[in-house]
Amino acid sequence: MIAIIDSGIANLRSVEKALQRLSVEAQVIDDAAQLREASGIILPGVGAFADGIARLNSQGFVESLRREIERGKPVLGICLGLHFLFSESEEFGLHQGMDLIPGRVVRFRNDPADSTATGDRLKIPHMGWNRVRSSGRRPSCRVSPMSRSSTLSTRITWSRRIPR
Repeated sequence: MIAIIDSGIANLRSVEKALQRLSVEAQVIDDAAQLREASGIILPGVGAFADGIARLNSQGFVESLRREIERGKPVLGICLGLHFLFSESEEFGLHQGMDLIPGRVVRFRNDPADSTATGDRLKIPHMGWNRVRSSGRRPSCRVSPMSRSSTLSTRITWSRRIPR
């Protein structure tokens, strides 16, 4: 069973319905102790970093997540849920994350798109259909057999990044 963490700050039903469509057994949980029974964990999140990490701490999820990850359990952070896994975030001040992935989540700078740009600034948050390509240099996840194409089109909304 895949545990979907209900921290009160996420669109749980979209994640739950996606897993149902894939015939994956999943359960929305609001008790950190239930993470032990899961074969994997999904941490979705929407909203402000400081409020979200405070809720996860108050519900006991931060320490429970750390224990389960140390045991080798796979975890998928979606949107703000991924941000929580990093060391810290600069969203509306500097806030401590779970520090499971070293790095700081920062806002995109409002620079021209590239050195050949006409001076147009990037729109932040960036929203739209984009091509995502794997450079092969720093894979961030395993590629499953059904998604081995070198280019993937996806709808994304970004206003934060993790610098190298």
